[in-house]
Amino acid sequence: MTWNAQVDASTVYAFANEPTKAGVFKVKVGTSEQVTSNAGNPRVKFTSTVMEGEFKGCQIDDGLNLEPWDKVRGFWGMFLVSTGVPRTGLKAAIEKNKGLSPKLIDNKVAYVRFEPADREVGKRYAKKDWVPAVVYEAWTARQAELAASGEDSSDESSNGTGDSTASFMDGI
Repeated sequence: MTWNAQVDASTVYAFANEPTKAGVFKVKVGTSEQVTSNAGNPRVKFTSTVMEGEFKGCQIDDGLNLEPWDKVRGFWGMFLVSTGVPRTGLKAAIEKNKGLSPKLIDNKVAYVRFEPADREVGKRYAKKDWVPAVVYEAWTARQAELAASGEDSSDESSNGTGDSTASFMDGI
């Protein structure tokens, strides 16, 4: 049996399986896709999968605009550094690929500081900041120290945000 209804599935989205706590995560970037943003700008969207820890297997959706370049190049720079491109090699990596391309993104390991959305406090969207591997390494080392000492990492100073990544990231 089927219902007699016209359905437009183009606006149906899967439930987000994102981490439920803030942290710095090692992820594998999936296949990227070029789309058009709501503002009409070209954008690259992709889903990354958390590779380790409590939230292994969770997915983080993100995207980066391609234009206007003068406003988005810093975001692209941080994203590419998070995939292992040396900061001093950004220009060369982009030139080698004849611009930004899926080769620079797809199936790469990257690192992201993630804060989930919290509609109860008016935070409509999750926050994602792409960070270098050294930030992930420092974050996981600090979490291990807290666990070994019996401290709850969520009790660490959070600058009033309820997020222990806030105070950790202030010094970086």
